Amino acid sequence: MVREAGEADPEGAHEADPLALCAPAEFVVILARAMVRKVPWLEMLYRWSQNRWGFEMPRTYVIARYAGTRPWMLASDDSVVNPVLTRFDVNDAPALFVADPFVMCVGGEWQLFFEVLRADTQLGVVALATSADGVVWSYQGIIVDEPFHLSYPFVFAWDSEVYMIPESLGTRSVRLYRAIAYPRQWEFVADLLAGEDFADSTVFRHGGRWWMFTETGARSETGERVGWHDVLRLFFADELKGPWTEHPMSPVVDGDSRVARMAGRVLEHEGRLVRFGQDCSSVYGRQVFAFEIVELSPHRYEERAITEQPVVGPGRDGWNAGGMHHIDAVFIDGAWVAYVDGWRWSRVPHPFLRRLLRAPGRGASAR
Repeated sequence: MVREAGEADPEGAHEADPLALCAPAEFVVILARAMVRKVPWLEMLYRWSQNRWGFEMPRTYVIARYAGTRPWMLASDDSVVNPVLTRFDVNDAPALFVADPFVMCVGGEWQLFFEVLRADTQLGVVALATSADGVVWSYQGIIVDEPFHLSYPFVFAWDSEVYMIPESLGTRSVRLYRAIAYPRQWEFVADLLAGEDFADSTVFRHGGRWWMFTETGARSETGERVGWHDVLRLFFADELKGPWTEHPMSPVVDGDSRVARMAGRVLEHEGRLVRFGQDCSSVYGRQVFAFEIVELSPHRYEERAITEQPVVGPGRDGWNAGGMHHIDAVFIDGAWVAYVDGWRWSRVPHPFLRRLLRAPGRGASAR
């Protein structure tokens, strides 16, 4: 959730101040652990506050354009001024951030699908921007809005149709949508999977079959969720609508939040299948690593890291100071162009000041 320098927090943002909530002794422990583990103290505080109260410090995300010779060798594109889209481009709803971009190029026009987190409902919706050159983008509006949270609008084409699988964690299902008037009108088609907390579900074709990665988190023997962003499951099917069968080696990542959660579509480059995984080990969405899928069949699965260094991660540009957690790359004119997102921590005034700013007769904080 990226906010520009000097921008006021939107009305209705989080009230909690983590420093005011921490007892002095507990805060000293947090700092000590951060020093020992070489984790920034703010990130350690963030994780501790999540575990203790379910409290989440606000962030702001924006969307940027990267480029490179390989999908795992990317840098900020010199042809653009990043970020290319922010919450200020959203004109049909009060927005806290834009994130999770997926790109298509149909009919000579670029289409970018992404999450908008609404400030009024605190729910994510799917929005659209278009471009003639992939550089200058024009916001077109919200295109999928449900009574539950949506994010990660994974868009893909198959058999003369365009489909979308947005994350809908609150429904405990993997929902498939189809474009009935591309790119603006969509209809719900079917649940591909149901009954669990499926996050960032990503499908792709390989070897005449459909494959799906989805993250579900670790659970105890009683079914209680005990982990987040640390279990990657694999399913396959003959047809897109299923039935889907879980792979015998699934989960293919178990208990490792550094690599489990998906960070964009699966790509093929020079005959190599590439999967992107988020590093959520210190904080959610810190950076992204690339993995080559070296064996994929109904009976076997194996992957290996392509490089030890992240493909994208925290930068010094302000908009991505906290981290980067998503990549969608396309191969055009002999090079890879990728749309990514980056985030930084939002500025949170002390709760007393928030209440004072919103007191009757004193006006409201700016959006």
